[in-house]
Amino acid sequence: MNTTATPISHFKKFVVLLLFMSPLLQTYGWGAWNFSFISTLIVSVIYILIYRLTEYKDSQVPRFLIIYILYAIIVHILTASSIKATIPFVWGCRLLLVLMFYGCFDKVTALRIYKFIAVICILFFYFQEITYSISGVRILGISQHLPFALSTLDLDEYTDYFESMSRSASFFSEPSYFAQFLLPLLAIELYEGRNIVQYTFSIVIAITLILIRSGCGLLGLGIILIVFTLYTLFSQITSIGHKLLVVLFIMASIVGTALYLQTDDGSEIIERFQSIDSSGGEGADMSAYIRIFRGYGVYADFSTREKIFGTDNPEVIKAHSSNLFMWSKEDDLGGYLLNAFQNVLVRTGIIGVFLWILMLIQLYRRGDITGKTIILCYSGLMLVEALYFSPIMYIYLLMATPKKTK
Repeated sequence: MNTTATPISHFKKFVVLLLFMSPLLQTYGWGAWNFSFISTLIVSVIYILIYRLTEYKDSQVPRFLIIYILYAIIVHILTASSIKATIPFVWGCRLLLVLMFYGCFDKVTALRIYKFIAVICILFFYFQEITYSISGVRILGISQHLPFALSTLDLDEYTDYFESMSRSASFFSEPSYFAQFLLPLLAIELYEGRNIVQYTFSIVIAITLILIRSGCGLLGLGIILIVFTLYTLFSQITSIGHKLLVVLFIMASIVGTALYLQTDDGSEIIERFQSIDSSGGEGADMSAYIRIFRGYGVYADFSTREKIFGTDNPEVIKAHSSNLFMWSKEDDLGGYLLNAFQNVLVRTGIIGVFLWILMLIQLYRRGDITGKTIILCYSGLMLVEALYFSPIMYIYLLMATPKKTK
């Protein structure tokens, strides 16, 4: 067997590396033109020129995802407010990225790269936590020598904001992004672990998610652990000894969680969840409240036609948002304050929601238990986070793909 690496195989490995680096690269750049978008766009064009879509036939790209994107392109063109705006540039880029990622994706290679990056990020996270506990200074994990892509804050404002946070974020700009990045890997390690090292690593990831104290991270952790527990207890292929270990783990987790919630960090988690109520709160809590609820108010303000077909016109969405009592100073962020499900609902209407659900069902049905758990986790996060054609979304969908059988 010839195992010599070819330029094509190197290119595919680079694409997979770029996939897992994208959540970090999106911190840098110039607004929407962040380093993640620029690099993946350039590489996707090269991919199309090299392969001319020949790899698409053998890839596992969900057909309903392609159908959804094509439908979204039609909605974008029909709801544009000017001739120039009819050009579906963003949607065209998304189509290219989907074709490239699925065409180049190999789960074995992806998992190796994924683990390597995750280990580095986890080690730096604990370095941040240790140095903060010793010196009271939380080391910044993002570069101060690169252009900053976040539209709402400049680098100096972000530095002040980061220093005021009581949570580390490793090399990510937000603790929640780090948590979202780790969740699929936790599911993989739990189900596919074959030795004590892998089981220990899954425990380390779970502890890290708790220490991050991100609402979406705790939600995803809860979904994964519940599915894993039910699968282990009721699976016919799981040994009695394994089931007993899971029961002991559950009991230890309950006791540990109760003790943790009595600490200062645990009290902070409780307060953050309590702040997401009808009053909205302030700052980050207000942002979370808006991202969870506001999109439904926007959709309720739509006409019947818009409710059915959706609208991809940002000015129309902004106009409907302005009718709500919720603040809207960040409305120009392209849906940042809408969660993923609301983005589907608002931008593509009931028809788009139907196609999106079919896509998730397709991924769920063809996946193994690991893939099913990742899709369930992503579906839960869709209701609270803006994981809509983001780098993290691609990671969830791709890592839910079963390994190719020879």
